[in-house]
Amino acid sequence: MKTLILMRHAKSSWEDPYMDDFDRPLNKRGKNDAPEMGKRLRLLGMVPRQVISSPAARAAATSIKACENMEFDKNDIQWEKDLYHASTSTIWEVIRKNGKENVLMIVGHNPGLNSVADSLGLDIDNIPTAGVLVVALSIRDWSEAAPGKARFEFFDYPKNKGKEIRQL
Repeated sequence: MKTLILMRHAKSSWEDPYMDDFDRPLNKRGKNDAPEMGKRLRLLGMVPRQVISSPAARAAATSIKACENMEFDKNDIQWEKDLYHASTSTIWEVIRKNGKENVLMIVGHNPGLNSVADSLGLDIDNIPTAGVLVVALSIRDWSEAAPGKARFEFFDYPKNKGKEIRQL
């Protein structure tokens, strides 16, 4: 059994409209939400053993801030350029090729992460910024990862604070 955590980058800044999209940093809300979601994952006992992130500034900052609050060494984050605005098939390929540990977290972008959730047949309209979706996969090796092998575990996001986490 493997566990996959999908996390969308936290809210980014649009303060400089001419800044390259790849370089956009987190805004104030994003800087608060990323560590909060890392803390929530830790409190649920859902600490990844491996983190693979898009290297875009907003995703990288999200990964680092979340990992610091999950007690996951930020120096162990793997940077995967293919996750920047990745398609569903690319995200699945990154998971299959790079997944090594039983609990894997992917930090990336929409619409790709939403499409992965759709490919799993989950009734989630949108993974908001800093949102996390967790699924269990009935597989022995990440190379076997595929939509039909996943079971929904939970979904949480920053504005859900104080509410019950959506679980099955």
